[in-house]
Amino acid sequence: PRVDGAQSTWVAADAKVVAALKAASSVVVLTRSTLGPSERAVLDGLKGAVRGFRHLVHEGAADPAVRGALRELHGQDGLPVPDLSKARIVLSLGADFLGTDGESLGAARDFAAGRVVDGDPGAEGLSRLYVAESAMTTTGSNADHRIPVKPSQMQAFAVALLDALGGDTPQDVPGDRAVFDALVKDLRENQGAAIVIAGDTQQPPIHAAAALLNGALEAPGKTLRWHPEPPMQPVDAPRVIADALKAKPDVVLLLGVNPVHDFPGGGFAELLAGAKLAVGHGQTLDETLSVCGVALPSAHNLESWNDRSPWPGVDTLVQPLIAPLYGGRQEAESLLAWGRMLAPDASAWKDAADFHDVVKARWQAEVLGSTDEAAWEDALRKGIVGEMRSTTYPELRVPR
Repeated sequence: PRVDGAQSTWVAADAKVVAALKAASSVVVLTRSTLGPSERAVLDGLKGAVRGFRHLVHEGAADPAVRGALRELHGQDGLPVPDLSKARIVLSLGADFLGTDGESLGAARDFAAGRVVDGDPGAEGLSRLYVAESAMTTTGSNADHRIPVKPSQMQAFAVALLDALGGDTPQDVPGDRAVFDALVKDLRENQGAAIVIAGDTQQPPIHAAAALLNGALEAPGKTLRWHPEPPMQPVDAPRVIADALKAKPDVVLLLGVNPVHDFPGGGFAELLAGAKLAVGHGQTLDETLSVCGVALPSAHNLESWNDRSPWPGVDTLVQPLIAPLYGGRQEAESLLAWGRMLAPDASAWKDAADFHDVVKARWQAEVLGSTDEAAWEDALRKGIVGEMRSTTYPELRVPR
């Protein structure tokens, strides 16, 4: 730990942070989007012990407008999840689902399941992949038909496809017209067995067009599932984060993020300077921790306890392989330490000596429904508990 630029101790650093939190009337906590359920529980417990507490989420490479657009279209938070194993026709709108977008390992497994050929190239189960993209990707390299489309033309391509499926004949279509017509024919002939996937880097209008296309193709509930509680927390827009810091909060806690380096438009160090105390928690003394009054070393993920809920009905444990080698401490342990000093009897950590105890208590109460030690040990061995339950796909709030 470092306090005011000098090497310090965990005791001294904790004392400084807790004193600042006690005196504060406004606190901004900026975290990564990958907080697990037990981490969120501890963070909520700290919220109840601190005045003016505000939790915001920052990811340098995320576009919060996309999730917001989907929320507006469907009337609830959540994300569409493709089931490529059931799709005979797959269209990617700049989605590298076999490479860098989303849950690529699961997508590759499901896509492969639809590409099995038993000696006959025209076998009933063989799917067909169309990829409209600007730069070559792993998914594009596996396409049956790759359609080069400029980024500025992607929306026009999607709208032309919507028009064509609606019975119109679009005049100007980006890319090869013969391939476009073949795509329209394939989609029409495979209602309920086709899917359109928009890429993570595509703009909200492309995601809206993909949702409309999937609605027209009867994909929801068939080749498309709905995840109402994604494990990734919704990311706050840079404008929201900037406005929160322009208000000059008393304390800013930065957990596992480096916005001085990757905040869109830059200028985060100047925003941070308005706080009375900035506390950074990370694995390296990076750009953000270097300008914080208190800089705390995080333990590596392989040195930490945690948990996740990747799917509805499915929970998984994150177990450390080793104890921290260099005196680091995971962010949740710091939140727990500060919370215990501020409100020792809070339910989020009552009777918990460390974050391992918090994870175990939550699992026994909410996941396993049992305090039997054998059930906990069995969960540790398996790593995953439960089965994915089906969810209702929400209706679109705009005409198809």
